[in-house]
Amino acid sequence: MTLKLSVNKKEIITSIVIIVILALSIVYISKAREYNDLCSKVCFSGFSVDGSIIDALLLREDKLYCTCYTIYGNSKIPISSLK
Repeated sequence: MTLKLSVNKKEIITSIVIIVILALSIVYISKAREYNDLCSKVCFSGFSVDGSIIDALLLREDKLYCTCYTIYGNSKIPISSLK
């Protein structure tokens, strides 16, 4: 007696897409935490991570900035220089 399994190609493709999206989400979340930690070590009062969404998605650290807010004015520090 043999058992035949039928596998739908659409289900396989959908599963692969979901796995890729989950993997990318994990990478982006860990990078966001890393950038947040780097900025919090440099900026004492308040900060934001600035840059375009394209640069963030492509993980271009040289085009992402840590903007520190102080009473004297704001200063931008490239994230690539903080590593």
